[in-house]
Amino acid sequence: MRLVIALLAVMLAALPATAQVLVDTGFEPPEYVTGDITGQQGWITDSTNFTVTVLPDFVINGQQSLLVTGNAGRLGRLPISGAGPLMRIEVTMAKAAVNNAQWWVTLQTAAGTGRSAAFGFNNGFIQYYQAGPGWTTYSTFQAATAYRFLADVDITAKVYSLWVNGNLVAENIPTFSTAPAIPEQVYFYRGFLSISGQPAWWNYAVADDLKVTVIPEPASLLTLAAGLSGLAAVRRRS
Repeated sequence: MRLVIALLAVMLAALPATAQVLVDTGFEPPEYVTGDITGQQGWITDSTNFTVTVLPDFVINGQQSLLVTGNAGRLGRLPISGAGPLMRIEVTMAKAAVNNAQWWVTLQTAAGTGRSAAFGFNNGFIQYYQAGPGWTTYSTFQAATAYRFLADVDITAKVYSLWVNGNLVAENIPTFSTAPAIPEQVYFYRGFLSISGQPAWWNYAVADDLKVTVIPEPASLLTLAAGLSGLAAVRRRS
């Protein structure tokens, strides 16, 4: 039995290495060049207001970050393939000023349906979306301050868990859609806000260090444990 426990512990410790990384980018060169992100690494946007910037005031980490400007709704989509029923999305995001404009991210299908986790800045707060009540407030936020978001999504169970800066926000949050689907893209949205009488940068939003991972299913561990237990039983009988 001690052998079984030891082997299982080794396999559990090695599990994170088996996760499949679909996206892992800091928007750094040479993969990304300064300017319009449309077409770079597969990105699709609705305007030239999604850019890779080297401006020091709008770079979160490294040399470059993703910057969204303009006084209107802006969206960007990055197609992904190979997703599964258990997903993790991580991203660092910031807004140049505290205001009601939206700056959030979600996983969804290419048709824009079946959204799962959705979180970011909305209505002047850090908020996350849950089916039923809709946008739910977690906390206030500081302007021009980077926040690290992490969400673990269970498509089958239709729930997700969310962390901000390593702090657990909530578990078993009902997904954005009541019928979430295996995601086919990462979707960013920067919502409209009139900035009359304010400097242009007042509505800027930034993202960096985006990572999307397929999480191994727990069922594989149960199968492994059962197999090891079976081996132990055979060993005892022999």
